[in-house]
Amino acid sequence: MKRHLSQLVDRQFDIVVVGGGIYGACIAWDAALRGLSTALIERQDFGHATSANSLKIIHGGLRYLQDRDIRLTRMMIRERSTMMRIAPHLVHVLPCITPTFAHFRSHKTTLRLALAFNDIVGCDRNRFNNADKKLPHGEIVSPARCKDILPGLDLAGSTGGAVWYDAQVRNSERLTLAFVRAASNSGASVANYVRAESLARDGSTVIGVIATDVLTGETFTIRARHTVNATGVAYGELIPVCSSSSPSLHASFAMNLVTKSISPTHAVGMPTAVAGGGSQRGRGRMLFCAPWRGLSIVGTEHMNSAGTNTGPWPVAEERITSFLDEINQTFRGANLKPGDIRYVHAGLLPGMSASRGERQVRLLRRSATIDHQEHDGLSGALSVVGVKYTTARVVAEQVVDKVTAKLERKCDRCRTARNPVFGGATGCFDTFLNTGISDVGQRLNANVAESLLYNYGSAYPDIIRIIDAEPDAADTICATSNVTKAQVLYAVRAEMAQTVGDVVFRRTELFTVEEVNESAIRECARIMAAELQWTATQMNSQIDDVMAVLRDRQPTRDS
Repeated sequence: MKRHLSQLVDRQFDIVVVGGGIYGACIAWDAALRGLSTALIERQDFGHATSANSLKIIHGGLRYLQDRDIRLTRMMIRERSTMMRIAPHLVHVLPCITPTFAHFRSHKTTLRLALAFNDIVGCDRNRFNNADKKLPHGEIVSPARCKDILPGLDLAGSTGGAVWYDAQVRNSERLTLAFVRAASNSGASVANYVRAESLARDGSTVIGVIATDVLTGETFTIRARHTVNATGVAYGELIPVCSSSSPSLHASFAMNLVTKSISPTHAVGMPTAVAGGGSQRGRGRMLFCAPWRGLSIVGTEHMNSAGTNTGPWPVAEERITSFLDEINQTFRGANLKPGDIRYVHAGLLPGMSASRGERQVRLLRRSATIDHQEHDGLSGALSVVGVKYTTARVVAEQVVDKVTAKLERKCDRCRTARNPVFGGATGCFDTFLNTGISDVGQRLNANVAESLLYNYGSAYPDIIRIIDAEPDAADTICATSNVTKAQVLYAVRAEMAQTVGDVVFRRTELFTVEEVNESAIRECARIMAAELQWTATQMNSQIDDVMAVLRDRQPTRDS
């Protein structure tokens, strides 16, 4: 995957997708697979914003059953299975539990019925040939078993627990990149650090976008028969919505904390009012704590934003402290301190405009697709505001269906529900993992080998080829890391990494799991400087940029 901007100006595309998050990546892949000439541009790096801020859970929609929204639940169940099928190296089964209590909504009987109904609605959830992705039936467990599952938590008043199964993304940044690479391999022209400045128009018809190369400042026009705006909560910046009939969307602030381990084996959902003993701020909502790579991800804190779509960084310390207090009130016994926070993940999500003075955020339940010809008299343009990572693929299918109808093109049917993403051709992942460790283990230690197989899937031989050609590239970038120098080289040569931040935050696990330190950042910068011919000044500037981000996302560790 190369960043050749000349490919963007030398032709007219059928479709240009603006926004390289998970929704834009899925749309570009689907369109390219169907034979449409496709361009995908992203103003920063792929998946740098909302797509990277999540609990990394691929939901089956269990909570939507309480609203009797069977159709949405069915969609979520299908897409959960699809994600495990097309990205088996990155999406894995996640056991979940919520303690039961004496009151109606959390009563054993209520939740037993909910689990039974969920199993009926999801009766086809295991209809694919991958034994390690099977989702067992939900069950009610005893108080003793619940305590075994959740050691260290104070479960006073609990009558047991409801256990069900969802799925989790090991590395959401690499999953988004896998969709981008799948689009590129299917013929799409993709480029990061290309900012769409405005629409290119011929009267009331959109004929593409006017874009700027962020790295050089060069401005150019990308011509396309149809433009899809997939910039998320910032969609109105590119295509201002004029019609009162268009959805009125509002950017909401969302925050998750990566902390020391709270629940080692199961994700746990807990209602704040029940467990917190009267916390009015969180009444009626659930907090979710998911085990993740020896740590926990806890969320989500939702607040109305100040009206900006540019991002919430840095997060005010009082917001982090307040959220930490609520977590401790909810998951009693966790006793988290500021020093137990590994990272703060925050971003903006699409919601509905709140009433004046209203603190509780009303998030969108379903993704919104806006046809600007219908709403604003502007032909040749659609906007897509995605809501759930889980539904990105199916929403992309719907969007491409609309585009092909408008183009009056006879195209292939959507194949993204069956075709594996880049790196996803592993077959049964457990078998693939065992075979791969035997192969890779001849060159690398077991932890490094396992990391490669999980993150790159069937594409891991690409890394091994670099190591075979440059044996020193097998070394890790620092003594405490599982990230090899070969991965940094691969990120530059094959994954369009342009900055040290791209490698640290999105191409490798340096930020997502490991406690990244300055020596590791400097080693990444040194390798990239040699590849990209940076000056010493450029290299040091890159290091400073990454350290600044880390200061925002790694709060001061008080004991």
